[in-house]
Amino acid sequence: PHALVALLRGGIVWRLAMQSISQDAVLVGPTDEVFTHGQAFQTSDGTYWWDDDLSEDELNLICGVYKVFTGYGQQAADMSWWPKPVIWQRGNLDVGYWSHACEEWFNKIAHLCNTVGHCSTYQ
Repeated sequence: PHALVALLRGGIVWRLAMQSISQDAVLVGPTDEVFTHGQAFQTSDGTYWWDDDLSEDELNLICGVYKVFTGYGQQAADMSWWPKPVIWQRGNLDVGYWSHACEEWFNKIAHLCNTVGHCSTYQ
């Protein structure tokens, strides 16, 4: 079910999910944990609909977030191989759909990751 949620999330989460999720994953509906870890949506007539959601930890995992000590005691900063969703949404590539420019950017970074052995990192 988390695969479907990642695909429905859109943006960078959608694109990263497309790399590793089979098409069969989208056929799975809400889980039994939907009322504990899901999200409720209320319609105009007052009806509630529930769906699974991704936690911040799950989003961080998808985006390759890791901790780096800053050199100030035990203080650590988040770094990631790919931008977190909040960073993606603030950027100029987030135009409401996955554009050709988004795909070119993604392929450029993925190529660097695969050939050079490291990617640009985001804070």
